[in-house]
Parts: sequence; C-alpha cells; structure tokens
Amino acid sequence: MHSGLRFAATLLAAVLITSAAGLADPYADVAQFGQALAAAKSYHMSVTGDNGRTVEIDFVAPGKMHMTMGQGIEAIMIDSDTWINMQGSWMHVPGGMGAQRMQGFVANVHSAIPSGDYKHDYTVTDLGMKDGYHAYDVTHKSDSNHSVIYLMPNSLPARIESDANGKTTTIVFSNFNSPGITISPPAQ
Repeated sequence: MHSGLRFAATLLAAVLITSAAGLADPYADVAQFGQALAAAKSYHMSVTGDNGRTVEIDFVAPGKMHMTMGQGIEAIMIDSDTWINMQGSWMHVPGGMGAQRMQGFVANVHSAIPSGDYKHDYTVTDLGMKDGYHAYDVTHKSDSNHSVIYLMPNSLPARIESDANGKTTTIVFSNFNSPGITISPPAQ
C-alpha cells in the first residue's frame, strides 16, 4: 500500500514539474530581468570587449558611475559632471566634450543590455541551465543584434554576452545592492 502511495506521489510530482515547465514564459522571465536590473540600487560590472580590454564599472542609482579603464585612466560621472584621472591627475569636466565621450561609452555598454518591449522587439529563447545559471537568447527582430543573458534565481543578471553591431561584449555583474559601493567626487 505504501509503495502505491509513493508511486502516486512521484507521478503527481512529475506531472506538476512538467506542467510548470510548459507554463514557463521566457518573455516574462526576461521582463523580470529588466525590472530587477532597473530596481538595483548599485552593482559592479566587468565589461570585456572583443579587443580583450576590460573596463571595471561601479554603478550607484540614479546617476553615479566610477570606471577604471586600465593604463592609469579612470573616470567618475555624477549626473552631468565628469572627473577624469589620467596618470594620477584628476580633471573636472562639467558637461562638455569629456562628459559626452564618457556618456557615449556608457551608452555603448547599455546597448549590450537588451531593454524595451521584449515581446514586440525581440525573439526570446529559453536555453535552459548553462554554467549554473538560467540562460536566454534574446535576439532583436529588426537587426542581427543578440545577447545571451545568464540569470540568477532573483532575476538579476550574472553575465550577458552580447553581439551588437558586429562587436562582441561580455558583461559580468556582481555586488548587487552592496552598501560598499559608494561614488563621490575625487579629492582634489
């Protein structure tokens, strides 16, 4: 009698798991990713381009960013103000050309992160578990740009591998909502 109940329980569990998998909506999962990333108060990104160079970026919402680009170059952006450090000397650039270049770089990083109306603008394919994360291929419908997004269980990204405009970018995320990430103007 007990083995019959165990069999029935196992069968019920298998049916529920199969039904849940059939009800999963990759578009809803990717939309949750967008909402979770937008709600993050702070995080760290390691951005590696197809040239092999890596830029380290700390972000604090709503408009603070600290970038370290190697070769002694670093930048701090707070709203429309930018400070650039080249070889140990900080220069304040309020708006203007330096800020526009940094904002252009930030815009390039953000273009590697799919956003918008996922159902209308993208084809989203559930790739299942990859490298310990749930992965989704997100391909833009109007061009060849696509990304593979690796999501943690809380819908935040662990990694995004993007191929946009013929350039490959990998973004590795960490330290979400860390109180240790603070950004302020450099001491002059």
